[in-house]
Amino acid sequence: MHSFTTILMTTIGFVGLCSAGQVNFYFDLNCQNFAGSVNVGSFQTTGGPAGSHSAMWISRDQASCSNTCGPLIICGDSNCNTRRAAGQWPNPNACEGFSSGVWARNGCGQDMCGNA
Repeated sequence: MHSFTTILMTTIGFVGLCSAGQVNFYFDLNCQNFAGSVNVGSFQTTGGPAGSHSAMWISRDQASCSNTCGPLIICGDSNCNTRRAAGQWPNPNACEGFSSGVWARNGCGQDMCGNA
């Protein structure tokens, strides 16, 4: 039983470290035509559903970050070479769109200031 408790507590602690922020994706460039939601963990990049062109962060996993451009980032490619720092809903600048497609990056704790 002790072994089970240790594994359970370790698992709970790991899940806490891998928390995520929620991003809503949209088919249009102005966050009007809903395409779906995903949770993006820290330092992860996740693409929207096929045909999505804008995204908006709904929640985030960390209250504040230092030395980042973001930390909530919306990208126009899967490597985030083209990216914009985004606000969080209901902030008016929360919606970001790219005609090339859209990916969300949870960049908390990573310096992505180069071309944000």
